[in-house]
Amino acid sequence: VFSIYYLPFMPVTDNYAPFMMLGGLIFLLMKKDRRWIFFVIGLLAGLMNLARNDGLLWLALVGLLSLLHSLELERPLKNKVHSFVFSGTLGVLGYILVMGPWYAHNVAVFGSPMAPGGSRILWLTNYNDTFAFPADQINMGSWLEAGWAAALKVRLWALRMNLLNAFAAQGGILLFPFILIGFWQLR
Repeated sequence: VFSIYYLPFMPVTDNYAPFMMLGGLIFLLMKKDRRWIFFVIGLLAGLMNLARNDGLLWLALVGLLSLLHSLELERPLKNKVHSFVFSGTLGVLGYILVMGPWYAHNVAVFGSPMAPGGSRILWLTNYNDTFAFPADQINMGSWLEAGWAAALKVRLWALRMNLLNAFAAQGGILLFPFILIGFWQLR
């Protein structure tokens, strides 16, 4: 509703709009009290992962939702564990149904489910390393060669950008005080 920061990006040919719509659907479906909903949320998480890499994080939300759902049940612990495993498995199956072909493609091309550059993110010395080709030039040796100052500088820059993003994008600037009030009230 309040996509202040991302509003200018909505009409462009990027993945913000589908990603936001799929995320909104997940939040709407979270309120449904049906087991099959975890499968649908898993499907949506898979579609979000196709749109953007951070869609994988939404699969973790499926696990959290299935845990919360199972804890709310007025049943013995054994049934709660069964419910958690069952609903979590439904979510993972939905996710794999969407992402399975993509991961199979990556295994055929790269020999691993993820592209080779993704596992090297720890060794980035600057933002432009994200686009380095071939990816094997980003490694621990090149990271150490750049020095501790460069490694610390890029990580402090990332922290600064994440904090600014949390304020400007997620907080929507005007909503940030309400986020703080919500955190305080729900502590």
